[in-house]
Amino acid sequence: MPQTPLTTAQVDDLLFESEGRPTLYNGRDPDPLNLAHSLARHYLVTNSEMQRRVDAKGHGQIALITAFITRKDMVAAAVLVLNSPVGIWARSQLFDTPASLARPRGSHTGMRAVIEYHGNWECRVRYAGGEGTMPVNSFKMLLDRVDERNLKLHVHTFYPTLPMKTVVSNAEVRYQDRKPFSRFP
Repeated sequence: MPQTPLTTAQVDDLLFESEGRPTLYNGRDPDPLNLAHSLARHYLVTNSEMQRRVDAKGHGQIALITAFITRKDMVAAAVLVLNSPVGIWARSQLFDTPASLARPRGSHTGMRAVIEYHGNWECRVRYAGGEGTMPVNSFKMLLDRVDERNLKLHVHTFYPTLPMKTVVSNAEVRYQDRKPFSRFP
């Protein structure tokens, strides 16, 4: 199913409507309710709360906790990610519903796309332990298919990243039970 570009208003609504709501994806999130948290952990979070997360055990493989400075930047970055070639590919995989010999189970609600975007657009972000801001042009989004939601999408989390080397945008789509479905590139 071809994916059309999403508008700024649609993406802003998607982030807001996903926030604090559960997903069907069986992830490894330490939150037993598996609640979406883009705004709470990567925009509205205080500097001291970001530092507390770094200091706490169990924050996963996140080497540096970051947060957007403005909601406008967060939404603009999310629009960029979702409408990029890797974002469009990931969204199309979530809606590639027909079963085939290569994918006998087809796709269904509860699938997750993990999108890592690296591009030229840049915004400034806050980071734990820092005394200011830094520019970034890389972002990570966990995007789930939830048929009961607007656009049938759910943003589990979305945050700025700091790649340690030159990287290309990529994505991996997984079934609800975390089994691999497809990968880009």
